[in-house]
Amino acid sequence: MPETIESGSSLEEILEHGLFSGDIKKYVSAILVRIGKKEPAAYEVRLNDGRIVKIYERPMDGGGWVSVQEDVTEQRQKERILERTERLLATVVENVREGIIAKDARSLRYLFINKAAEQQIGMSRTDVVGKTARELFSSETAELIEKRDQQLLAQSQQLEPIVDTICNPVRGRRVISWRRLQIGAPGEESHMFVSMVEDLSDQVGTVD
Repeated sequence: MPETIESGSSLEEILEHGLFSGDIKKYVSAILVRIGKKEPAAYEVRLNDGRIVKIYERPMDGGGWVSVQEDVTEQRQKERILERTERLLATVVENVREGIIAKDARSLRYLFINKAAEQQIGMSRTDVVGKTARELFSSETAELIEKRDQQLLAQSQQLEPIVDTICNPVRGRRVISWRRLQIGAPGEESHMFVSMVEDLSDQVGTVD
């Protein structure tokens, strides 16, 4: 706070030093109401200098009031950057031509597929997410996928394209090229297998 604020100043006098951009009387009145009702509160205010302060209030017996302020400006800035990054990544993942498929490395259940993967598989993500390969594909194809999962677990990543022929329950036999990588490590909750899949069937021809 500015050095011009002296000990013993009232809350209104403190807020009138240009830090607060809202309606001071309305703000103080709301605090008095909460004190009267003995209601604790937690909220954030943006100061005129751009800082964001989180305020924790707790009324005390006898009419007293304790307020603790925490400067959360840097934390909120990081959250906004993270939100923008996540939005950017989500937009990119949904619009790339390759199918993107993520599955839990422990349960081998699918966690996510993008639009391209929906078209390649011929199923919506609601039909795929939460299921295993054995619940979606033939035994032959499921065994191949599980074999590739074990190879990925041993190698950490398979960025050189692997070409396989699989039996798709909706689209028949397809020739696919896929690159794969692990996110996280065994034992971690975030351990995932991510596949980037390209359907080559139209290029090489398939026999149904």
